[in-house]
Amino acid sequence: MPRLTDQEKQEIIRYLEADKPLPDKYRFLLFRDKRRNKKKINYKIYAALSEEINLGEIWLNDPSIKKRSVVKIINQSNNKKTFCEAKIIDDNYIKTYNADPKRYPLNKTEFAITMNQWYRDLLEIESTPLNVNLEIEEIKCWFSKLRAYIQHPQENVRFSAWLGILGFLIGIISFVISILPYIFLLFDEQF
Repeated sequence: MPRLTDQEKQEIIRYLEADKPLPDKYRFLLFRDKRRNKKKINYKIYAALSEEINLGEIWLNDPSIKKRSVVKIINQSNNKKTFCEAKIIDDNYIKTYNADPKRYPLNKTEFAITMNQWYRDLLEIESTPLNVNLEIEEIKCWFSKLRAYIQHPQENVRFSAWLGILGFLIGIISFVISILPYIFLLFDEQF
């Protein structure tokens, strides 16, 4: 579990003493189901920075997700999903993001995600900023991580992933073809 700062601990204590419900940020951190690494939260979606338009990553304000992990994102309203790398929003990112006065400002206390148009289109999220119920799950399976490359915004990354899959399949077919004569020899000797 991520460590809480002294300020966050004091804030949790204030909520508990006031007999108020904990905000989602703390509730999911403290009481998340350890058996599943899935979370369904109402995230506020922001547009990515211009230099991140072609990157296969999102930034999210959820300290329970590991830095630079591959995640599966499911839009709860239409069940559209995508796979990508997740990075954690920190103070430096917020400072950089909020430096442009034309952008909607990021708030550190809310569950926020910045994602480029590519991933918003895959999830059918029409505009930003917009609150959307998303399910985010950290992925450990290599096949799902491969899907992050297949759904990457850059064509050269998608092409490389498909070439890798094709090369793997050709390698398996070649291996099977190369051992077929020996298999036939074994069956011929037995009969």
